[in-house]
Amino acid sequence: MTQISYPVPGVYHLDGKHALWVARSRKTTSEFARTRRQHRVLQGIWVKAKQLGLVTRIPELWEELTSVVQTDLTLDDVLWLVSIGLQLDESKVNSGFIDGAYLTYWTTPGGAFVLLPHTEEILESLEDIFNPYPYKAPQGMARVQVWNGSGNPSWEVLAADRLLRNGFEVVDMGGADQYYEYSMIIDFTTVSKGSPLPMMQRLFDVWDGNVIYQPDANSPYAFRLIIGADYQPCERSRLPYWATPTPAPPTETPTPMPGE
Repeated sequence: MTQISYPVPGVYHLDGKHALWVARSRKTTSEFARTRRQHRVLQGIWVKAKQLGLVTRIPELWEELTSVVQTDLTLDDVLWLVSIGLQLDESKVNSGFIDGAYLTYWTTPGGAFVLLPHTEEILESLEDIFNPYPYKAPQGMARVQVWNGSGNPSWEVLAADRLLRNGFEVVDMGGADQYYEYSMIIDFTTVSKGSPLPMMQRLFDVWDGNVIYQPDANSPYAFRLIIGADYQPCERSRLPYWATPTPAPPTETPTPMPGE
């Protein structure tokens, strides 16, 4: 059996069959991780469809689409949903995932394997989605410059993507002035109330000793995030410390069609 293998995390282009493989497989991860990847694949499909102008061609493509997709939506339903989607600003769309850290594994008296939610913790995690930092913090506090000092190509793009998905505004990206073993944050803000700094530290595992304060009221961005070699671009869903992911049959890697 062949496998998709990339030497390091980075930015790669996947054809349709391999994107489906990424969305389906959970051999070495969990259902939670697969759900996260499916979400990202759907986001990518929407962005790509708009870039290629396919969204506006739905009426002429409808017959071909419905030959491979089964849905009870009518063409009018889809066009109505598309009209809403085209008005959305992706930079202001925030999302989150509920994983095993918010659940308890339990077997019912009847033998069913279920997951019990930790309601209070889930509600707290939803707070950052519905009230992200740009709306809590003072004006401009979420503007971030990203430098890549990890020695790995395109990791600044991966870091910027994580920031954007968590409500930050990335104003600049580029290479760092040197190699950095550990990620760092330069804080240019002049006030601390409502600062999203703790959230950035949590997202990139930056400890307090690697936060440098350089207050500058004239800085065009609030923070500079310097990605070091210790950065972990691949997000893994958390499981309770005693839980082991249930083994799943491997999903066969697809073979690209000629020309793909």
